[in-house]
Amino acid sequence: MRALGKAADRLRTAVTTAEEDVAAWAEAAFERIGTPETPATEPWEVSLGALLATHPRLPTRLHGPIRVLDRFGAVRVGPDGIGFDAVDVPWGKAEGLHQVDAGRILTRKMIDRCLDQLRSALLGVPGRDWAVSQVAELLTWLVYDRAGLCEGTELMLPAEITYKSGGLVAPTRTHTASLPALAFLAASPETVRSLTATAEARGVLA
Repeated sequence: MRALGKAADRLRTAVTTAEEDVAAWAEAAFERIGTPETPATEPWEVSLGALLATHPRLPTRLHGPIRVLDRFGAVRVGPDGIGFDAVDVPWGKAEGLHQVDAGRILTRKMIDRCLDQLRSALLGVPGRDWAVSQVAELLTWLVYDRAGLCEGTELMLPAEITYKSGGLVAPTRTHTASLPALAFLAASPETVRSLTATAEARGVLA
């Protein structure tokens, strides 16, 4: 029984250390990225793949392949346009930046679904399980530690963009930011203010 107790203590210590390592890496990465100006006067971006590529334990040869995750989690804003994930919209084509209740999406259950999607996206990439585990820790840190979000909390964020697509069948399209992108916004009020102010200056804040 004493041996089991010691094993459990070692496991708890390992988990705590891993969480602290991820928090330290993520905090440093976000400090380097900074936040966009309000309103944005030059292009600014935060993305899942770019963040993970800064991890000190990720081999250089995997920096390129890991950037596929940018399609599943990115926020971009600048004087020329706005973007979430794989969708970039010039301000001239934007029709509205709407708020969504991110609190209904940023839940443990939805995070697990997101991780399954990312696991599929990294199929065949060496170290996939490690990368997904780092993303899991990152999202947990963003949502529950940095943003301080509790389950069931209402959190309105400007994260849905309606824009002119140029198509005949569907001339207007709408894209809602992914869960990682929502986590970035939830953890950064400064970025939210920039998106809001920039969209307002362009006359597309809904």
